[in-house]
Amino acid sequence: MQIGTEIVVIGKGIIPTTFSSEFLENERKQKEVIWLLPSSEKVVVIPEKHMAAVTALSESSPAFVLIGVLIDAGIRLGLSYDLSRELVTETLKGSAELSQKKGNHPGEFRHIVTSPVGTIIEGIYSLEREGIRETLMKTIYDTYQKARYLEDGD
Repeated sequence: MQIGTEIVVIGKGIIPTTFSSEFLENERKQKEVIWLLPSSEKVVVIPEKHMAAVTALSESSPAFVLIGVLIDAGIRLGLSYDLSRELVTETLKGSAELSQKKGNHPGEFRHIVTSPVGTIIEGIYSLEREGIRETLMKTIYDTYQKARYLEDGD
């Protein structure tokens, strides 16, 4: 079972779906209600040509979210595993909910909480210097390319 699917099982996440052009609009709505309602309240219908992108971004990316690395960093700094795990998961959950509620780019929030010569700007500088942003974006792109390859059956 993919991570994205497991997130939906707990009532979170999103289910991307696509329909062939043979489905009439009213059949699509009925099919969505019957098939998806028990699993999740979030459904997005996308063109089939975007399925590989959705696989890379939504189905695969939870494995790339660096929750484990952040927890390990907390342990390295002297916090217990349990405390590190709680701090990381609750902070990320709150950040995701805030981002969803605000509806703007998370980078805008980052600029609000970043002070001159502060800790956040130092961490951002380190991430940029080490190329983490580019590495994560390339990871998603490579995953997308693999999904396209598997779709084509080559």
